[in-house]
Amino acid sequence: MGYAAPVQRLLSIGEARSYNPSEWPDYCARFGLQHEHISDLIRMACDAGLNQADSGSNEVWAPMHAWRALGQLRAEEAVLPLLALLRAAEDDEAAAEELPAVFGMIGRAAISPLAAFLADRSNPEPVVSTALSGIKEIAARHPECRAECIGILVRMLEPRAETDPTNAGFAVCVDCH
Repeated sequence: MGYAAPVQRLLSIGEARSYNPSEWPDYCARFGLQHEHISDLIRMACDAGLNQADSGSNEVWAPMHAWRALGQLRAEEAVLPLLALLRAAEDDEAAAEELPAVFGMIGRAAISPLAAFLADRSNPEPVVSTALSGIKEIAARHPECRAECIGILVRMLEPRAETDPTNAGFAVCVDCH
């Protein structure tokens, strides 16, 4: 697989018991992950083989640990690959639960890619809902971005936006407080 030593260690952690970001380990302190490991972390998070590994293996959990670390590192370059992962793994409960928090940790740099993702009418409802939750997380974690996040939601509701009614409903339900 060819991952740097600190990233390689994520393959053996195994099951993550909670989706709550406050209960995630500090991947930087615990495993020595740094910005130089971002490309390996992105590769691990998006590795189809790992994401579809045997459900009883430790390896199947490695992508989750990788995207958490990317969030903690505020890895701006991870946003587009994680959105592609989200779309490819639309039935992945862990991705749906955790990627909004990861986007929230990354902050302002995730807003524009999320907005473009939301504007793409080919994205299925579940992933749109997850992306909208990402916008909410950014607004909650970065108050200076709140108005921009609300603006995205408002634009989704404008008549000329031609937003799918279900996705418009998701947008209305997002609470950016």
